[in-house]
Amino acid sequence: MVFRNTAFDTLFGLERQMLDNRPGHGEMLDRLREARKIPEQADYASWKKAELSRYDDAPDAEIPDELWTLPDGRTLRVARQRNPLGGLLMVFEDKTDELALRSRYNTLINVQRATLDKLHEAVAVFGSDGRLRLHNSEFERLWNLEAVELDGQPELEIVAEKCSALFDNPGVWADMKARVADPSPEARRHVTGEMAREDGKVLVWLSRPLPDGATLIAWQDVTDSRRIEEALRERAEALEASERIKGEFVEHVSYQLRTPLTTITGYADMILQGIAGELSDQQKNYLGYVRSAADELEKMVTDILDVAAIDAGQLELDPADVDLKALASDAVELLASKAEHAGIRLAVNAPSGDAVITGDAKRLRQITVNLLSNALNHTPRNGRITLTVKCEEDGATIAVADTGEGISADRQARVFERFERGQRGGAGLGLALVKEIVEMHGGWVDLVSAPEEGTTVVCHLPVIVKVANAPELDLTGLLRPTGQKAAADG
Repeated sequence: MVFRNTAFDTLFGLERQMLDNRPGHGEMLDRLREARKIPEQADYASWKKAELSRYDDAPDAEIPDELWTLPDGRTLRVARQRNPLGGLLMVFEDKTDELALRSRYNTLINVQRATLDKLHEAVAVFGSDGRLRLHNSEFERLWNLEAVELDGQPELEIVAEKCSALFDNPGVWADMKARVADPSPEARRHVTGEMAREDGKVLVWLSRPLPDGATLIAWQDVTDSRRIEEALRERAEALEASERIKGEFVEHVSYQLRTPLTTITGYADMILQGIAGELSDQQKNYLGYVRSAADELEKMVTDILDVAAIDAGQLELDPADVDLKALASDAVELLASKAEHAGIRLAVNAPSGDAVITGDAKRLRQITVNLLSNALNHTPRNGRITLTVKCEEDGATIAVADTGEGISADRQARVFERFERGQRGGAGLGLALVKEIVEMHGGWVDLVSAPEEGTTVVCHLPVIVKVANAPELDLTGLLRPTGQKAAADG
């Protein structure tokens, strides 16, 4: 040894006195072996002989660099160069930290790649030089690319050219390239867009700048969701058109029915009054059937119009003071003749004091009449129906209890649905309107029933209702006394 530097002493930590005595190469290797500062060798003698034989090689013989992995975990790069005057120049470089950093970097890249491969989105990361640094398998699949096509970190321009078979829009790709290569804050911002590809797929893409100057671009296939959205939009438009047509049809037909109904009921009333001459009992009975059917049809038309108004958002309430006791008396009086003819007793149960709330008097009267009519249709002869009204500080109730056939458990959840009809037929709108009008008042409806044990329907109402204007309500069909029992609404 004719020369060494301080870094050599620090790297190997050998005794300076020994080194100052200029030991030979073989002696230095022995000392390094004793200090475990050279790689472990199964045949040290042969390895040492090969090291020393380098002095006998031809002057122009190339000596490759080596990596020494020391027992203490360090890794050294060993470079040898022949001295023109003879001997060897050996350079030792500690590569431990560099290799550890590279290993951590490779591990991080592998973890990132494995993570990206689990994503449903296609992801590609481009460096500030525009070259592809990282991508996932979904990127290859989405753009029909082979892995070998992306080897060697191709530039974004080349990647875009490969993808143009599916999306040939140079302007979009040029904009992406500009955002990748331009370091200005204006260019390095979050951007999103949409691609409609030639194969019919729709992709949503986004660009995000990364802290190290790279840019992440991700694509997501939203074709299915777009198709679903379009289908739902078309379905909604079709339903809206259907509802509009249905509403117009129902309103038109209902109004057209009123004219012949008015004619039928008018002439029936005149004949019953004897204008056309004396009638026999049988003729009066037949006219009673006609009159009853006309009244039921008119009530049905009124209910249909109310349902159409509710669906159109045109049915509003007209708030005013409502005397529940008077309302109950009027409703019972309205249906008294029908109840008497059916052999059913009607009773009113009302408080002795005032029972006044704020609500729409016409609509509250309508639901009370509907409840009583429904009870009459499902109560046998010699049965009893009781109308009870209460008014307390926390709210009011209108309840109708009958001793009729009752409702089975499986039907109770459906009785307030539209067009839900009982065994005796009917349009099935009476109770549905009761529920909707009560809810418009801010209340709710309860039902208690069992087969052969009767039914009780209770309408809970707030004392004060804040509502807007309501249209006129025609209860003409219900105000006329009838000679026959009406069909059930259910």
